[in-house]
Amino acid sequence: MNKDALLKFAEELKNSRTEKKITLEQISAKTRIDIKFLKAIESGEIEILPEIYIKAFIKEYAKTIDLNPENVLKKFELAKSGLSDEPVAEENSEKPETKKTFENPPENIPKSEMKEKTNKSNIALLIGAALFVILLIIIFTFFSGNNKEIITENSTVPEEEIKKEITVDKNTEVKKEQPAIPEGVLKLRISASDTSWVKIISDESVAEEITLYPGMDKYTAAGSSFHLIIGNSAGINLELNYNKLEFSGNENQVKSVFINSEGLKYIKTKDVPGYDEQGTN
Repeated sequence: MNKDALLKFAEELKNSRTEKKITLEQISAKTRIDIKFLKAIESGEIEILPEIYIKAFIKEYAKTIDLNPENVLKKFELAKSGLSDEPVAEENSEKPETKKTFENPPENIPKSEMKEKTNKSNIALLIGAALFVILLIIIFTFFSGNNKEIITENSTVPEEEIKKEITVDKNTEVKKEQPAIPEGVLKLRISASDTSWVKIISDESVAEEITLYPGMDKYTAAGSSFHLIIGNSAGINLELNYNKLEFSGNENQVKSVFINSEGLKYIKTKDVPGYDEQGTN
């Protein structure tokens, strides 16, 4: 990494935060990121951050101080290569609407021509108003003529039978039918009760990294298996094909698991596909 470029990148982030009078404590409270990691971002000491979460932390930091996360991540990549020489990011802003200009109405139109156009417009308005009144009369006559039939029509179902149909036993549990899952497909639901970061590797090839907040769900599918790396593992619950998996984690602790049709087992992070590219925790 290019240390000078990273220091410049970090300083610009810090300046953006202080200009908006946002404290590191406020960012930590909102994102649940440890304040020591936030200080590392602002001091350019990227190497002390968990490598698999560096981009996620920077993205959440940028959102919280109202910067464009994608622009900030691009600047971070440039800074790592020593190519950053522009401001960190621009705030999200909408382009001002272009005001439309209207030309002045043509002048010197003959009075006779203007009078003729006005008369034609008045006639058109009168014809339109007359048609509208006729339409209202037709609608009123139609509905008033059929009103008695609608009111006097009686139901052929006895009142007692209707009551039986709409009465539901409070002790009866209504079960919702789950949609069928095609054979040979594994459907995984990841539910968050606390802010957590999850890396998902489906079928040992397709990788996705996400941040989940309390109350959020992530659905994903695979043909044979999943590998998960879970940060703040105490805040995550797992279901496979609508069946809850026995998973337990610890607050602010990373756990790695392997899931297939037989269930879940805990593994070491180094055994996750692509571990060499991810780096160490």
